[in-house]
Amino acid sequence: MIRWKVDHGPNRAVEFYPAEQFQKALYRPDVISRVLEEGSVAEAVLAANNALIAQKIEVPRGENAVDKLLPPGVTLTLVEVKENPRIKVMVTAQQGCPEQPIKSLALYVDGRKLSTGQGVVTFESGKEKTSYEQLWDVDLPPGKHKLVVIAKSKDDSPSVSNPIEIKSLQVLSDRPTLYHVAVGVSLYEHSKTIKNLTFAASDAEKLSEVFAAASTTGNYYKAVHGRKLLNAAATREKVLGAIQDVRDSAKTNDLFVLSFAGHGRRDDGDVFLLTHEADPTNNASLQTTAISGKVLRQSLTDFPCQVVVLRDSCHAGQIGALRSGSDDAARSLADVDTRATVICAALGHEEALARDRGGLFTMAVVRALQCESDTVYDHETGEMNVYDLMAYVYREVYKASEEKQTPYLKMPLAQPAITLVQFEKK
Repeated sequence: MIRWKVDHGPNRAVEFYPAEQFQKALYRPDVISRVLEEGSVAEAVLAANNALIAQKIEVPRGENAVDKLLPPGVTLTLVEVKENPRIKVMVTAQQGCPEQPIKSLALYVDGRKLSTGQGVVTFESGKEKTSYEQLWDVDLPPGKHKLVVIAKSKDDSPSVSNPIEIKSLQVLSDRPTLYHVAVGVSLYEHSKTIKNLTFAASDAEKLSEVFAAASTTGNYYKAVHGRKLLNAAATREKVLGAIQDVRDSAKTNDLFVLSFAGHGRRDDGDVFLLTHEADPTNNASLQTTAISGKVLRQSLTDFPCQVVVLRDSCHAGQIGALRSGSDDAARSLADVDTRATVICAALGHEEALARDRGGLFTMAVVRALQCESDTVYDHETGEMNVYDLMAYVYREVYKASEEKQTPYLKMPLAQPAITLVQFEKK
């Protein structure tokens, strides 16, 4: 919701920069939490920086003047299209301010870098460029694609070029595959300290079934590969192993859906998905028995295909007084590097509610994918994308919870809408 206005003088357009573009340089919750204790912003910055140094974590070099943090300007021009398809594009970039030369440029196809490594250039520290112009030859998968270039400044602030759309013939064998790993934990090994849940495992099972069924009704996906990890099978090792299996198999135009139903927890500045064996005794035990936000982020960074995470783990009121941290987790997973699309069941201070048959969030997703009469989707193409799903789920959950639960969608910068399923055209 926060944007900075930057003036460029008379007769020149004003620009607005969203806060997320400066996240790596300016996002400092560790400073905010120390202001009252330290007595001033300056002392809070000093204390927070010292804490990062002690943990051997790089200190962000953010300045309080946004006009010294501006990211590069970048444009993308289609020069030539050949068969296969092979295209030639012109990339032109210019630093946004003298303090922030160009550190890197990367071509994103449907929100992901190409696995071939084409369309990526990085300049060494101290050798960043004030400007850049180059022709890039790129091989694309068959089908329809949206291309953008993301340019980063010296301080890693990103900017996005104009989009270009490319269409080429796609036969059945070239169509994408949908991978779904459904994780659900109702029964916990340490049930004396972690309250067991009623519907988490059955919710995961329902999602697995409905994705498998809905994804075969149209001709968008050529195959669906689903895997269920429920209760005792939903261990840290098996969940991370399942993610790695998809990474090893997926191609550029495929889709990976990771759904998690169970407890979430924030501890010592990190956010955890509590797998079956999770031990909440302390942060050290959680690091080895649950999946931290840092580890999940690492497992999804530079993934070969688009990633959607359905996170129904906001049972904040059921594990003591700590918040589940869903907001921080969503922000981290959807950042410019990891680029996962995240749909959360509830805001971080809310509890994910359930009724007689299951969690409100899961039940709404299931009804949407079953194409209920009021399901939102494109009736001309039959396609339902993440925005369509979110519109339906938000309305249904907010109403069913009597305005106590608010699902939300967090999309990466310059991420096009991801098609989830295709129904019969009307």
